[in-house]
Amino acid sequence: MRKVIFSFFLVLSGFLFFSCENDTPQEESRLIDVQLIGHLSSSDVGGLLVQPVTASSISTTQSSYFGLYAYKVIYRTTDSKGNKVRASGLLVIPDFSSLPPDKKLLFSYPLVTDNHGTIFLNSESPTEDITAFFNGNTPQGSTLSLILQYTGMLGFAVAMPDYIGYGESVDHYHPYMVAKPLANSVADLIEAVYEYAEKNNLPMKRDVYLAGYSEGGFVTMAAAKELQGKTPYHIRAVFPMAGVYNMEQMGLGIITANDMGFPPYPAYVVYAYSKVYSDVALQDILRPEFHDKLDGLFDKTKDGTTIYGLMFSYVGKDPNTDTFLVSDFFTQDAVNSFISNPDFPFRKRLKENNVDDWIPQMKMIFIHCGGDNILPQQLAYSTYQKFADNGAPDVDFIDPEVVFGTGSLDHGSCASYAYQILLLKLCEMELAPKGISCSTP
Repeated sequence: MRKVIFSFFLVLSGFLFFSCENDTPQEESRLIDVQLIGHLSSSDVGGLLVQPVTASSISTTQSSYFGLYAYKVIYRTTDSKGNKVRASGLLVIPDFSSLPPDKKLLFSYPLVTDNHGTIFLNSESPTEDITAFFNGNTPQGSTLSLILQYTGMLGFAVAMPDYIGYGESVDHYHPYMVAKPLANSVADLIEAVYEYAEKNNLPMKRDVYLAGYSEGGFVTMAAAKELQGKTPYHIRAVFPMAGVYNMEQMGLGIITANDMGFPPYPAYVVYAYSKVYSDVALQDILRPEFHDKLDGLFDKTKDGTTIYGLMFSYVGKDPNTDTFLVSDFFTQDAVNSFISNPDFPFRKRLKENNVDDWIPQMKMIFIHCGGDNILPQQLAYSTYQKFADNGAPDVDFIDPEVVFGTGSLDHGSCASYAYQILLLKLCEMELAPKGISCSTP
């Protein structure tokens, strides 16, 4: 596993205070409330890191760590129809209390947003997942592993939106792969975090990194597009990982295939778009077996495996022996119309949510495995190439399979390797200029 190694003493020497002046006052406060979820001491963090809690944890030879405080941030955001939504996200900040008094004032920390991949259970959302941990339960997702690394190892603050539809807004449908409300979930959480930091004199820098995997890769790109040129803080780099950024191309790829692979993913897209857009009607797209089933499938109480099995059962198939076909879900008329008519409502709405129709001016590093069996690497590479050809000043593309020499890695297996590259890049960009060693074994 990749190790990120840095000197605890040297990290003291190079940080500057975050300025508390807000150069662009907001018309409406985003922040509603901040609730302490739990605290880990430096020794707690060290113990958890040397005894990894999830498969995505990284090993380390480090002997000193930051403690951390985890908070639930409740904030205002806006959904796809312009309605105000009471949303939530996780904020984790480093605990400097173990430092000598003369060293504490030397610290400030950057902010990284980590945008999670597809989840089906509300209990998998970041605030719910980390609350479960502090209540003595085993985390279901990667939240704990990630905050131990971002904050416990690197000393970053990290913000993780639950997204609309999870956490505080669980009664709202989740706008799965719909760009604007997902971008709002990130942008408004960042504003709320800085508002809280300013009110409480937290030494948070105005340097922000955006990152996310799978759905989170799409969310990261949507947020970067939304935020470019509009923020009082500096977006230092963007890391879209294992995502898709041209929704129309993705739709064409799914609809023209024979096997749907993991059908809950495209079914979730159809469900979300039918909620957002009145012209995307389930009865015009899906076989009758599914017309009244999607509300029950995506009610936040069923995991992906359960949804997978139910989708097979609705068409009389066995998930252990049968293959779920495109024709098991979509009507043939819908397939034909989607392929032949660019104005077919579902296809047109997917195209409206493409997030590759801009030119990023910030540093952007795509991370995507060649063996991805859910979101093909070529789709992401096409976006990278489009940005480069259109004059984006600083874009790069990294394949973890090439870096680590692993051979083919599928969508799930790639995640831990992608995050190792991300952590190293964050260390190199933020800490190495301060004299901190970032290395691999």
